[in-house]
Formats: sequence, structure tokens, C-alpha cells
Amino acid sequence: MIPEDLLALAQSAAATVLSGANIYFTYFLDSSYFATDSATEPMLHMWSLGVEEQFYLVFPIAMWLIFKFRPQWLKGCLLGASLISFVFFVAGLSQHPNATFYLMPTRIWELGTGSLLALTLKHRASNN
Repeated sequence: MIPEDLLALAQSAAATVLSGANIYFTYFLDSSYFATDSATEPMLHMWSLGVEEQFYLVFPIAMWLIFKFRPQWLKGCLLGASLISFVFFVAGLSQHPNATFYLMPTRIWELGTGSLLALTLKHRASNN
């Protein structure tokens, strides 16, 4: 690797360790995830871990606060956050495809949908 490539690798590795690979690749990658030149980014696949780690840092705190003060709002808040995230996802695809692909706010709907499903199945199981 030439020095510039080593520097880029070190930066993307540092972003990965700090749970910010998705943010790094949003602002420092000149092409999209599926472009042919993306094959030269050895840490590119770590973007999804950044999204998950960020979600799992924010999500438990938010759920704890909702459950502590308004437990009856839990499903509604999850549904609302998921719907808002999905709207931002769809709206951002044409104007900001890289940011829409890599950043957590436009990915919350996926993880939120899974959380809603888990709550629904848990509720059903406890009623049987």
C-alpha cells in the first residue's frame, strides 16, 4: 500500500473501533457501497456494525426512559420512530443516497421493526 492508502486504512480502522465506521464512510468515501472501487476499502463492511452499535447504545436508554415514565407508550414510540425513520429513508434515497444507506437515523426502522415484532411475540406468549 502507498502511504495515502495506509492512512485511509488507519482512519477507517479507527472509525470502526470508535463505532463510527458508517459515519466515516458517509463523509470520506467518494463512491457508493456497491461501486466497483469500493472493493479497495478493506474496512467498508464494518459500516453495518457502526449502525448496530450506535443503535444499541441509544436504544436501551430510550426504552428505559419510556418504560420508566410512560410504559404504555413503549410500542407507540417504537412504531413512531420506525415510521419516521422509514419516511426519512425513502425521502433520502434520491437526494442523499450514501447518507441514507450508511447512517443510523435512516436505519432505525429496520431495527425498530424487529423490536416491535419481539414485543408483540412476547405479549402473545405471555397471554397464552
